[in-house]
Amino acid sequence: MHPQTDGGTSKEDDRLAKHYNNPYFGELEEPATVLDRHRRIMLWNLPFVFSRYRMVVILIPSLLLIHGLTLIQNDLSGATVTMRHPLDSFIKSLGRDSKTASWRHSLFHPPSGSGVFGAGVLNMSPGWFQQSQNVGFVVGSFIRLTLTLFQRLSDSLYVSTDIRTDQAVDFLSGTASLNLLLDAVAALVSPQQYDYGEAAIKCLKEGDHLHERLPIVDHWNSTCSGFSLIVNRKTPLHRDLGGAPSNYDFLVSGGTHTQCFLEVRELGLKLQYLPGTGIAIAGRVLRHGVDSWEGGERICLASFIKDAVHDRLEQPRPAWVLHQNYFNQI
Repeated sequence: MHPQTDGGTSKEDDRLAKHYNNPYFGELEEPATVLDRHRRIMLWNLPFVFSRYRMVVILIPSLLLIHGLTLIQNDLSGATVTMRHPLDSFIKSLGRDSKTASWRHSLFHPPSGSGVFGAGVLNMSPGWFQQSQNVGFVVGSFIRLTLTLFQRLSDSLYVSTDIRTDQAVDFLSGTASLNLLLDAVAALVSPQQYDYGEAAIKCLKEGDHLHERLPIVDHWNSTCSGFSLIVNRKTPLHRDLGGAPSNYDFLVSGGTHTQCFLEVRELGLKLQYLPGTGIAIAGRVLRHGVDSWEGGERICLASFIKDAVHDRLEQPRPAWVLHQNYFNQI
């Protein structure tokens, strides 16, 4: 497979489709695993694995004051509310010319008046290789290209820009119990990925290979090396190029929407993707995306591991999770 640099569909995908017929599983609402011909588990579908409370409880400020509570809630939607200012700033930074924008920085569809959550994408990591947004939008495209092409595994890791805010501290606090449950899911579905992720985060918290160790690193509460908080955006079919093929991306659906499906093109599969659903997917291998939703606002928390970061921290890739090996262990 030769996906494009932005993870979208490539000409190679179209060529392969002429010679190999993909399966067609249709719509799926039940818990399920999907295996390839070698019995490697490529996807775990976990509908409503997280309680609705952790997804859609939104406490309005007046009620918070009455009950003496704060905006730091243990639910995804409430935590996303605390990120409204950074999300609004992200949208403003895109400028008016959307024709040259990557799909990762476009296709936002907030409700009239911007709704409760607004729209945008925030990428948070306690340590990764320097991204183009970390050098600012005023830097020329040549420098951004240089960062991409000449990135070396001996380079330092940087705390992401989107996590260097007070709101990010609130977000991490507000999703702490959710991330604890996500780590429990990771430990069950891919024990090696969990172990290597835990070891990598320990290295980052000790300051290993960080250009500058910032206090926010101590607040990181996941074994994944990064989150993408995606709010009210369509996501075209894509692959996540930063991960290893054997790594799972963990997708959590939140918000208030009542109708949504995650499409997995190679499987001819559409997974019901309502608030509370968790999906572990081999995102480097399988194209996946969301082209629409109905009935409210959509949030996705995508947790991932950057393969190059783990390599820098001397952590190996996990082995493929095999159906027989997994079920022999339980």
